Amino acid sequence: MPNSALNIGWSFGFNQNIPVWNLTDDDNTKIIYTSSHTGIIYDYISNTQSILQGHANSINCTSLSPDKKWLVTADKGKDSTVIVWNTRTCFPIRTLFDVSPHGMQAVALSPDAKYLATMSAGDKQEFSIWDWTVSEDKPLASVILNSQFSGQNYIFFCEENLSYIVTNSENQVIFYQWKDDTLKYFAPPLTDQDFHIQIGKYSQSLIIADTIHALTGTSVGNLVVWDTHRSMMEGKKRTIANKKASKIIKLVPSGISVLTLQETNIVVGDMSGNVSFFDQRMTLLHCFNQLNLGPIKSLSFSFPKDEFPRNQSLSMKSFTSADESISFPNFTISTLTAKCALFKVHKNLYMDVQLILRDHGKPIPAIATHPFKPFLATGSHAGFLKLYNYIEKVSIGSCTFEKEMIECCAFSPDGYHLAVGFFSGVIQVLDSFTLKAKPSDIHNYSKQTIIQVVFSQNSCYLAAADSGFTTSLLKKEGSTFIFLGRYRAHYKPIRELMFGEKFDDEEPRLLSLGEDRMLVEYDLVASSVNDVRILSIERIEQSATPRCMAWHPPLNKEHFIVTANDQYKYKLYNSTTMMCRKTTLAPIYECPIAKLIVLSTEGVNPKHMYMAFLTQDKVGLQILPFDGNPHQSTALIAHPGGVHNLVASYDGTFLFTTSSQEPSVHMWQINASALEAQLHLGGEDLIPFYQLIDGGREGPFFEELKEYFYFCQLRSSNINSMATREVTSVIPVKEIPFLMRALGFYPSEQELADMVNEVKYSEYVDKGEFKEEIDLPDFLKLYINHRPYRNLTGEKLRWAFDVLGMSEGETEGESCLPTNDMLSLIQSQGEHITNEELDEILMDLCLLDLDCSNELGNCKDGGQIKDFSHLATFIDCKLPEVMTASTFASNLLALPESIFKT
Repeated sequence: MPNSALNIGWSFGFNQNIPVWNLTDDDNTKIIYTSSHTGIIYDYISNTQSILQGHANSINCTSLSPDKKWLVTADKGKDSTVIVWNTRTCFPIRTLFDVSPHGMQAVALSPDAKYLATMSAGDKQEFSIWDWTVSEDKPLASVILNSQFSGQNYIFFCEENLSYIVTNSENQVIFYQWKDDTLKYFAPPLTDQDFHIQIGKYSQSLIIADTIHALTGTSVGNLVVWDTHRSMMEGKKRTIANKKASKIIKLVPSGISVLTLQETNIVVGDMSGNVSFFDQRMTLLHCFNQLNLGPIKSLSFSFPKDEFPRNQSLSMKSFTSADESISFPNFTISTLTAKCALFKVHKNLYMDVQLILRDHGKPIPAIATHPFKPFLATGSHAGFLKLYNYIEKVSIGSCTFEKEMIECCAFSPDGYHLAVGFFSGVIQVLDSFTLKAKPSDIHNYSKQTIIQVVFSQNSCYLAAADSGFTTSLLKKEGSTFIFLGRYRAHYKPIRELMFGEKFDDEEPRLLSLGEDRMLVEYDLVASSVNDVRILSIERIEQSATPRCMAWHPPLNKEHFIVTANDQYKYKLYNSTTMMCRKTTLAPIYECPIAKLIVLSTEGVNPKHMYMAFLTQDKVGLQILPFDGNPHQSTALIAHPGGVHNLVASYDGTFLFTTSSQEPSVHMWQINASALEAQLHLGGEDLIPFYQLIDGGREGPFFEELKEYFYFCQLRSSNINSMATREVTSVIPVKEIPFLMRALGFYPSEQELADMVNEVKYSEYVDKGEFKEEIDLPDFLKLYINHRPYRNLTGEKLRWAFDVLGMSEGETEGESCLPTNDMLSLIQSQGEHITNEELDEILMDLCLLDLDCSNELGNCKDGGQIKDFSHLATFIDCKLPEVMTASTFASNLLALPESIFKT
């Protein structure tokens, strides 16, 4: 995808729960692993990666053919796929779409690599055999397993006869017999009582060639031996799939995590980190122990005669004696502690060990980039802090915080400090070179999780937000940071904490934004030890919840703060007055934007400005300044399981994203020219905006808009006048509220004020004049940018009644609210409304036809109510005593019942 605006250039970390495959031979020094939804072919000598992209969900199972030419990757979830890759060209050869609505739980290639076995996910699993080398989109054979056998997660083909296959879950082993388009399966029962021994949970299974035996490893170190049922042993049909357990062998002291074949040898990897070789009589040939790498997750053998880079290896001795005439192949192991190592075994049983990968092994919520060097810091829930040079793609330092979980980190702008926030509430200020903290720079003043740390531009202040909605402030004195205090200025979670500068004297400013819709500025000058003070608190939203904020690059003499909310809107606020100056439509995906970062133009395009953003699972790029044009932005799936954090390189060349569920970090290279091309191809002027209204430019909505626009011109020039009118292309700003309502958009008074201010002040800084008129193109943009992205839904209406209601209404399970209480809430909460205004609104909503007006004694005159004396009685007769969401929608709002259907 070289022509995309964002391209994965490197992946730091790997999923230790998925096997690592060894491609090492005479010509290759490569391994295969997965990171989120990508496969990685990594050359550990040249330190290069080939990234395999094609999945919409995280890869959860893989398989490699014995000749190491074909790799299968599969995922689990919506729009899942199974992809067969050529490991030499790194191109996909075959893709299976919609194999299962739930995706795959396990895959396996046959020994000849012609057939592919798949095990679907879900409660009712389907086991299928495919000939992936042909274009047929249907399996050769398949069978749906009984739901009591669900959870099958491992597949093994018999090498001698591909017709026999074994799978297992933690609790059940299943044997299959495949012939033509028929699959039969047998699920032999086995309990602890059968052999009066603890069996344990099953890990992996295999069928031994040339014998009737099958083996299954368990979590307590036992090996279950399965034999063909005696009643089925007829002539040469000794490998019939109907098997039963014949004996239990205590093979190793700890749990068996890997069970595989190497030629005629049986190889076991266990939870103690040992690798043992047995012959088929279960005689121990050799045990490679004291590896000190952690529990074995996968084991993969090299091709014979591969050359090992001895200058980068560590020589060690295996301490279990064995016949030194026996030769063992070179192999790689991966462990549950996120380590991957390559072993070369010499004839004297010495091993050369090369540690290829050492990563976090747990989610990485903390990530930060150095302010002027190509350094990337990552911190995980394993308490592991690692520093990379992201240009050289090498680790340059690491440290471990025992019994701690890292949640966030940040470099100081001067580059000397690295602040780290922990799950326990501790804050440590480290030396960014040694990754060590002085005792005076370890602060333990909170019991809540530190969710964000940030330095001021002059590196003199450090602020931290925690999960208790509290902001902590530290100030640098000499070479250490002292704790000033904490302030709980929000009553809901803090979404963003950021420093800025006062534009007159460049003194630092500290602001926090919470889900309570409050933007808080702290008084740094007046704050002292044990006395953190607040300068101002502004409510910046009415109904929307702000999700993030950032400093917008200066467009003119005015400076702005940009926010994104959960109603898919960007908003610009004057950083001094906090007046909302502009509202535009934000990029629309399944989830709203959660983080914004304005990029440096140093390494991208100095003529333009860009902003990066995050949604729940996507990373995107936005051209600045934004105006609601959908072609100004683009986004790609970053981590299907969820993106936790986003940072940018100091020169704006790269973005870095972390997964919220996996130990993976992706480095994205920015190609701004691709986004500029997208914007150009999307059309100029109003062309992109016509696409956002029903019917486009030639549709009935736009024609209706033009008619209402011209009618507003007549209204503003005295509609009853018979004088010759001057034809113009504008309407007064005061007509905006009426035109919006005519189009079916009923904004609040505050929203109307924001619209009017947006137009009036649009040229004030440049020309020193208020803009009192608006033309049709600008009004169309104003309407598109301000209207709700989603119409009122039954779910939202029911939620409101659930919050306000005190009992259940006539409809079973539906909350209700006394009508009088509801009317009191309308007047006492939110924007002010008088009794007369409320009565007039209710009258309009209650009058189902014009004849009803006679009941009020012809109370209207020119659209105005003359007499309110009988109005309250009339409304009381029309409204029910209690309101539910459904009666409110149908009786008052005249909404269709379909809004309550999901």
